[in-house]
Amino acid sequence: MPEKILFVDDSRNVLDAYKRQFRKGYEIDTALGPEWGIEKLSSDGPFAVVVSDFRMPNVDGIEFLKMVKAQMPETSRILITGYADVETAMKAVNDGEVFRFLSKPCPHELLLETIQAGLEHHRLLRTERDILERTLNGCLKSLIEVFSLSNPEAFGRTSRIQRYMKGMTRPMGVECTWLLETATLLSQIGTVTMPQEVLQKKYRGEPLTAQEDELFARHPQIGGDLLAAIPRMEEVAKIVRFQEKRFDGSGPPFELSNQGREIPVEARMLKVVLDFDTLETGGTDQGTALQELCKREGWYDPILLDALKQSFAKERKYTIMELSLDGLRAGMILAEGVRDEVGKVIISKGQQLTDGLLMHLMYLAHQRPIQEPIKVIVPLAEDALATS
Repeated sequence: MPEKILFVDDSRNVLDAYKRQFRKGYEIDTALGPEWGIEKLSSDGPFAVVVSDFRMPNVDGIEFLKMVKAQMPETSRILITGYADVETAMKAVNDGEVFRFLSKPCPHELLLETIQAGLEHHRLLRTERDILERTLNGCLKSLIEVFSLSNPEAFGRTSRIQRYMKGMTRPMGVECTWLLETATLLSQIGTVTMPQEVLQKKYRGEPLTAQEDELFARHPQIGGDLLAAIPRMEEVAKIVRFQEKRFDGSGPPFELSNQGREIPVEARMLKVVLDFDTLETGGTDQGTALQELCKREGWYDPILLDALKQSFAKERKYTIMELSLDGLRAGMILAEGVRDEVGKVIISKGQQLTDGLLMHLMYLAHQRPIQEPIKVIVPLAEDALATS
């Protein structure tokens, strides 16, 4: 994909001059003023470099380049300014709003050299981002796999709420973003410090002692702290910390007073599906569980609670089967936990089987006998597509 350069100025003559100077060897676009510049970012971006004049009507060059930074942080931003504005331009550089600034009149050779430096800077940032994303995704995959093996009860819960979350996003007309999916998968990571028997009681809806309840209530903060130590996971960490915060501002973290839409929307969604899952795994049917959530005044974002209700409005089509280990397929949902020969749960109820989970189950079966048959929920074609 060719690297594009955008010139923004309120003078048509100046923009025409840029086109003449850089028509060879570069893909050039121009915008007559900052308003058109913002339009260009949305319609024709991304741009590797944006060159803007400082003095323009309504919005000056620094304010415009702040908008560029917000939309395209990897774009190199160059400001061209008159002598009287040098001090302002230097402040913009020091504050990180622009990559370089040039004084008028600017020789063609200097502008060309600066644009080349801007292109190199853009390539460096893009390469750094790609490396970080690949590293981060690899680390997260390993972290989730280790989590699933060491803490099957908690991982079973994340598998269930991931399905509910996908069901919620459809009535809202939004996609399940990387941020939402990652926060969902790692929402229970803070439970790694908790005894399995306490988790089993909690996820089965059994009452906890005061000490156990206090221990469980700390897991969002523990999980948030663990994730905050990973580069570029700050937003995910914040969502995990706020997953138990009620819409009216009550609930942990108690030291923060965020309420309503001050709470990250992903955390508000987690609160709805986590509480629904607690009721359902405790033996409450889906309809009654939804009614119970509706009675809890101030706990949930009404829009998100309605989205969860809509996701269950259409009757799910499935059948329950008892199958041997060899008969299991990806997409099936465990109606009961998978147990070994002594009755220990090795994969908890509610998890949707994936190719990776089936391979893990086959491996475990080679290590020790597994109780068969295994009871599973088999979605019919339409529902299987909806939850895939």
